[in-house]
Amino acid sequence: MKTKWILFLTLFIALGGQYLLAEEKNWIDNPDFEDSWNDLNTPIWWTLTPSAGAKETSIVYSGSAALKITGSNLAKLYQSTDNIIPTQGETYDLIFQYYVVQSQGADDIRLNCAWNGGNVDATHDETVLKQSFSADENARWETKTVRTTAPKNAVSFDVAVGIPAGAIVIFDDFSFKKIDGLGPSMTVTPSTLSKVTTTVGLPVTFAKVIVETANLPEAVAVYITGANPEYFETDVTSIPTTQNTTEVTISYLPELAGNHQASISFEVPSLSTLFQSI
Repeated sequence: MKTKWILFLTLFIALGGQYLLAEEKNWIDNPDFEDSWNDLNTPIWWTLTPSAGAKETSIVYSGSAALKITGSNLAKLYQSTDNIIPTQGETYDLIFQYYVVQSQGADDIRLNCAWNGGNVDATHDETVLKQSFSADENARWETKTVRTTAPKNAVSFDVAVGIPAGAIVIFDDFSFKKIDGLGPSMTVTPSTLSKVTTTVGLPVTFAKVIVETANLPEAVAVYITGANPEYFETDVTSIPTTQNTTEVTISYLPELAGNHQASISFEVPSLSTLFQSI
């Protein structure tokens, strides 16, 4: 006589649906140079070394003031955006307006930006954060956008811009903002699975789960827990960050009679808020 098996999958949702991050404020103080100036050369909240800056009121992108820097050796404009405390994998855009009055030939603007914090990877996003470039055309306003993701352990971001000797550049309207909808996300569907029956020793593929991910800092771990994990199997145990949509096949392989239960978990180890289990 054939023995029937009944499978129950218990649903545990730590976070249902999709996890998205909302856009936040501009983390740069005095981004448009409209606030007070320490003197005629340095806007408040900013550091400029050597003192090669000047308040510009004729050529401005918006408002009534901009910052004009005349390169001397290598003039450096700097501000640290403290107290952000980002989540690993969050996406931020650094955007600013620039106007090249005089070019020194090439690489008139040299970025040396970086994330800060204990044990932060010093090479994180360095190809974009430490790039050099020139204007497409002098004597006009142009926009620079630098997109970066927050690394593990980051607590602040340094905005650092260098101007070499011989160049004269005007800056206005800096912003450093988290981008809405571009944070890490993971969706698992369906969120529940129906019970299934089979016979002793006869494996059965009873469910296919779709996992959709975006902007994850590391791979998704797929594993089985519960009362009877030994009777279940998934065709993948890890989903790479480069794969946005993954179909996971779940199989039931009974060896003994009984009602068996298990949970299939999907976990990003460094982001506990994205954990899901069905």
